[in-house]
Amino acid sequence: MPSNPQLKLMTDLLHLEGVVVTNYQIITDIGIVLHLENMSRESQCIHCGSKTEKVHQNNELTIRDLPFGEQALYLRINRRQMRCEKCGKKFTEELNY
Repeated sequence: MPSNPQLKLMTDLLHLEGVVVTNYQIITDIGIVLHLENMSRESQCIHCGSKTEKVHQNNELTIRDLPFGEQALYLRINRRQMRCEKCGKKFTEELNY
């Protein structure tokens, strides 16, 4: 398990606002996989504009990023599907990166 200083360093190097690295893996012949999480617990409804913290379901998304030196770099993100408490509609949270 990576230590907190290692995770902080990875978060600082990635430099994405509002995102922290919660874990990472170095997989032989594949590359580095960074597990990311949004620091914000709430998301704004795209239908009515109100803010909600109610999570309907989680969807894991893996994105290939630019290489880190000679290693391929992948970002694994928990992209939440939310349910608005005001209008009741479901929406997927926006990612600003």
